[in-house]
Amino acid sequence: MPTAPLLDPAYLPLSRRGSYLAVGHVWPGHVNGQEGPPGVYLRTLHGFSLQGTPRCALRFTPVLDGKDIPEANIKLALTPSTFSQLIDDRRRIDFNFSANQTLRVRGTGGLSLRIDAAAGSYNYARAAGPGLWELNLVTHKLQLMLRLRRGAATLDSPWGEYASSHIIAHLEPDASGTWEIELHEFVAGWKPTDDPRDFAACACATDAEFSAWRDRLPAVAPAHKRTRDLTAYVMWSCLVAPCGHLRRETMYMSNNRMPAVWAWDHCFNALALAPAHPALAWDQWAVIFDFQTPAGSIPDVASDADFITNFVKPPIHGWALRELRRHVRLTPAQKRHALAVLGRWTRWWLDYRDDDHDGLPQYNHGNDSGWDNATVFAHGTPVEGPDLAAFLILQMDECARLADELGRPAAARRWRSDADALLARLLAHSWRGD
Repeated sequence: MPTAPLLDPAYLPLSRRGSYLAVGHVWPGHVNGQEGPPGVYLRTLHGFSLQGTPRCALRFTPVLDGKDIPEANIKLALTPSTFSQLIDDRRRIDFNFSANQTLRVRGTGGLSLRIDAAAGSYNYARAAGPGLWELNLVTHKLQLMLRLRRGAATLDSPWGEYASSHIIAHLEPDASGTWEIELHEFVAGWKPTDDPRDFAACACATDAEFSAWRDRLPAVAPAHKRTRDLTAYVMWSCLVAPCGHLRRETMYMSNNRMPAVWAWDHCFNALALAPAHPALAWDQWAVIFDFQTPAGSIPDVASDADFITNFVKPPIHGWALRELRRHVRLTPAQKRHALAVLGRWTRWWLDYRDDDHDGLPQYNHGNDSGWDNATVFAHGTPVEGPDLAAFLILQMDECARLADELGRPAAARRWRSDADALLARLLAHSWRGD
């Protein structure tokens, strides 16, 4: 197997395809939006914070001879399978997602580990059997089962009527200087599963999964191999499984500060995936339309736990579908679906975003345009941006093509007529001839 690529742990967390968990370094002021201590944290990717701060559930602090090891003495390393806290050649703590909902953590060289869980209303931890401790982190909508595989563990979690006053787990090595645990995410209840693989085997399997994903992407010149590895890892690790509001496997925009999908970024994700992963590319294009309202609008942003309808994004979806179809052959059912959702989306702009009834739709906020802080919005709204009408013309053209392919010539003629009329209005209103 090729050597796993090295990634930058200062900017990227460890995750894997399908998982809603990530492990990585968090800087001061980014811990749940507060001035929490920097360090290595387990984060949950469920939900979405408008503040754009990581939702940090657990902090991992290496300990040697009863003393915390200063951050300055810890080197971080990251590959697609493993995040590591390196102390020296012998002492290290390694993290690997052996499954979507399972994090393996291993310490070697006589290191101990302290795990500080997020405190808050109703958060608690309890012993759940030999070698088992349950962590119920209500503030993060996260439940974890800590399972000891090797070494010794103790839990410090005093009960305070409604919640634990604090939650701290301590891990100590066995005679060989090693300890190992599993952290399992669960929802309704946890049942033990036996994975006989050791840590190295789990990491090797993860590297193989990533390599298979990466190797389907277009080849690049040797000078660009590192960029290709980085791109492949970000795309692969930002894919989350269907859950909650998300009916499809979905590529989030980031596992750092943007764990959600925005209503035009998903088109760029689809186009990036199209040559190598056409079925997944279609799902990325279609995912935001799973949230389409009866009126035809789509949300600004969506995640498994939330979606925001206060804004929209520009209607680039017809153009994006045209580009997507250069690589992806749609089934008749997919074409019918695309025509239906694009038609409603197009009509929404004409029916609900034209206050002066001049036939040219408007942006009510910079967020609706995708260019949130563009200077064109500095003096107020609404703005009848020429880009908006242009996007809709391209979208109408794509609707016409879909209608033709589906054997609906009358619908195709209507869409082309509407596109020509909108183009004429746009030129009359906004074009000065220069």
